[in-house]
Amino acid sequence: MSRKLRTIIILGVLFAVLAVLYFAVIAPWYRAKTETPEEEPPELLPGEVLGTNNRILLFEHVEKADMLSIEVHNEFGTYTFYRGSDDNFHIKDMESVSYSLEGLSNLVVSTGYTLSMRRLDFAELDDDFSVYGLGENDNPAWYVITKMDGTTHKVLVGNLIPTGGGYYSMYEGRRAVYVLDTSFATSVLADIHTLINPLLGYPVSSTSYYNLDDFYIFRNGEPFVAIDMKTAEETGNENGMPSFVMVIPVGYDLKLTTYSAFMEKLASFQGDACVAAGFELDGADEDLLLEKYNINLTSPWYLLHYKLDDVETIIVFSEPDEDGNMYAFSSVYDLIARINVSNASFVNWGLLEFVDDYVFYKNINDVAKIEIKGKLNELDSKGNPIDVDAFFTLDGEKETIIVRPNGQGDGYDADDLKNFRQLYKVMLGIKLYDYADEGYEKNMKEIMSMKVTMDSGEELEYVFYAYSSRRCYYTVNGKGEFYCLREAVEKLIRNANRMLIGDQIISDNDN
Repeated sequence: MSRKLRTIIILGVLFAVLAVLYFAVIAPWYRAKTETPEEEPPELLPGEVLGTNNRILLFEHVEKADMLSIEVHNEFGTYTFYRGSDDNFHIKDMESVSYSLEGLSNLVVSTGYTLSMRRLDFAELDDDFSVYGLGENDNPAWYVITKMDGTTHKVLVGNLIPTGGGYYSMYEGRRAVYVLDTSFATSVLADIHTLINPLLGYPVSSTSYYNLDDFYIFRNGEPFVAIDMKTAEETGNENGMPSFVMVIPVGYDLKLTTYSAFMEKLASFQGDACVAAGFELDGADEDLLLEKYNINLTSPWYLLHYKLDDVETIIVFSEPDEDGNMYAFSSVYDLIARINVSNASFVNWGLLEFVDDYVFYKNINDVAKIEIKGKLNELDSKGNPIDVDAFFTLDGEKETIIVRPNGQGDGYDADDLKNFRQLYKVMLGIKLYDYADEGYEKNMKEIMSMKVTMDSGEELEYVFYAYSSRRCYYTVNGKGEFYCLREAVEKLIRNANRMLIGDQIISDNDN
């Protein structure tokens, strides 16, 4: 037991001696052999600041909060971001535009934190600074930061280094050349237009489009569609909701699904890229816009107009080229953007997309008079030829409505009034199907006319022309381009005759 204890003590002492030997002698020797000696910090020139890893900052780090302005000059021109009275940054002479916050952040970091990759040794510095793209005649890119206290820093940016991993740069007034990283490519050296959001329309939200007013479209210099927002008071809507009324063209009802789709597009409508903005458009006359961007302000290929929150928006489009690209001028953002027709498909929507599926769809309470004329080569239940030429006057509304045939008498009794409401349903049931076929004019024959006078005094005259065994071209106040089914028109003629002779009308199933 004693021998065992002595062995343990001896081994413990030996381990302690070896540990001291390792940490005191061997470990320091090994580190000295394997570790790289710490690099000596470079000698700084006046104005330079030592950054991380002994890399040189061309000047002290300037953060956004301490910046008053950043002026940039490059091959695309000169622009300035400045701090406004609202403490936000704006682009000088382009105050209307919306810019990329990410782009500004990138510019602030690139210009304010000039941590160089290296500074060229004086021994290798070429006296001809054109070698670096920094000569007097090279017109290098540059930027100037003005701090809140008025201090300025100007940096010139020259050529890419041979490896493409950075740019030769100089601090103005200092005889030294630095290599700065390639972040300049997307900031100082970028076209200002890449920093501008190519917004075209003042944004419309799902909760605000009920306040949108003066919505209209011109195509090829002519009024195409105009939609007016009527308040609940103006329309008498019991649900308190406003209504959208198509005022151009006259006599058509608006397809609300199309209008809603338009509003959804205007929620964030923008082009693919900004090509000109602000001061670049000052003095640009109509001829220049037409020549350079094919935008015709006098007779626009397509013009969209609306007002919201007292802001008027006008967007004028050029005609698309063979690739579907076009230019669009926005009055609210004072810019021109390039946009592909795939992102503005509504420019190709015809009237068919805007008008309701029903030829006539008015509230009976708003109608003052209905005139119907039409004939068919068939006999009615009394054995007489069907030849309708009659009118009905309507007074009052809802349950108190009074309908007088040919404007005479005290009005229909309850049964006849119920019959007349069925006739009105037949009128409402005539549906628009599509554009009239090419060459419809050759065979068309008028078979019915219907004139409706509204309580407001507005007159709508519908004329139907059969041009085949199934289709009728029709006009509204003398203008038209669509067809409906002939059988629906003939059904109205028969039922108008039934109303006059006292036969019962079943609006859904009879002919």
